[in-house]
Amino acid sequence: MDETERIATSPSSKGRETSEFLMRIVRTLSHSADFEQREKEKARIDKAYKQSDKKLGELVTAHYEDLTKVTQDFSRMSKCINDSRERITKIREDLSSCKTLLHCKRDELRRLWIEGVEHKAMVALLDQVELIKEVPVKLDNFIISKHYLHATDLLVNAVAKLEKPLAGIDALRDLKAELIARNEQLHETLIEELNKQIYAAVPDQSVSLKRSSSYRRGSNLTKQLSDPECKQTKPTELLKPPEMMDLNKEIKEDLNGNPEENPAHFIAVLVEALFVLRKIPDSAERNKKMKDPLGIKSKIEPELSAIVARTSQQVVDSYAQQGESLSSQNQPRFLLELLENVFHQFRNVARMHKIVLRNLQRIIVSGVPVRNELLYDMNDVWSKIQAVVSIDIEIDYG
Repeated sequence: MDETERIATSPSSKGRETSEFLMRIVRTLSHSADFEQREKEKARIDKAYKQSDKKLGELVTAHYEDLTKVTQDFSRMSKCINDSRERITKIREDLSSCKTLLHCKRDELRRLWIEGVEHKAMVALLDQVELIKEVPVKLDNFIISKHYLHATDLLVNAVAKLEKPLAGIDALRDLKAELIARNEQLHETLIEELNKQIYAAVPDQSVSLKRSSSYRRGSNLTKQLSDPECKQTKPTELLKPPEMMDLNKEIKEDLNGNPEENPAHFIAVLVEALFVLRKIPDSAERNKKMKDPLGIKSKIEPELSAIVARTSQQVVDSYAQQGESLSSQNQPRFLLELLENVFHQFRNVARMHKIVLRNLQRIIVSGVPVRNELLYDMNDVWSKIQAVVSIDIEIDYG
């Protein structure tokens, strides 16, 4: 087979080589003057064509299944491509229409979006109003159960909302005035509860003392008076010493427990509640807005005097029940029992003041600025105790 046949029958010939082969045949036939030569060339081309056709038929027969599959896949792919083109064309048309419509409705859409934002803000505001309206009831429940820290947090947060985000709502003005008044009432309640824990929680001993042991304990009275740290065996002394309190511990309140079960923790809660109310200076000294303007420091002497008066009356009543009169020969025995009872209560009062001062120190350590002259210390407590012992008891039994 010559070069012409090889090129014609080669299955791997490329398009450019095929084109050159055809051009060569055309030139050969056009330049040949001999008819016989042209017929011979034609026969050779025809023979190469038949061989190629035969080989093509064999290849088609051998690869009929693959060819059929390829043809089907091509048809399916071609259909998918056509469908995709149609969908893309439709999407483009729809996007163009949407763009035109959005451009026409831009101002209306902006207005609707602004209205939507306003409605969301209004709904949130109404939710806050509903929560604020429930504050008085929740506050009463917390105060009744003596969970003062939760009550204080609730009240302070409610007042803060009424002064800023809800300040423009006229319907809440009365509620705001009520909650501000409740703020002062809660301050008074906290001071009263704190004084109760310091003074009223100390049990009186006059009824429980045994008469036979009064003179025997008299020899220890001088030592107790001179040593304010003398150990006691009363239940209140089972409290954790104030010096051992952790100043960094966060004060928490258990809604499921009894707040007064642990007096030391209850005092810490009361002081923390006063701090949340921002009433620490007023609570330590005095607040003229309160019905009882005396603060913790100012009430030390009156409360101690009340303890002396109450204990004196109990001693007199106790001996009166035994048929004894307050005669001159019995006064030393009455005075001894009075001093024992009073000084026991005074030591417990001093211990409670230590707990209060320790919690005040915890607040100062946390970085809260408090003027020292508005606070007090144990020297103030013991000086008041000495003054009351020397003055009030002398008046009663002098």
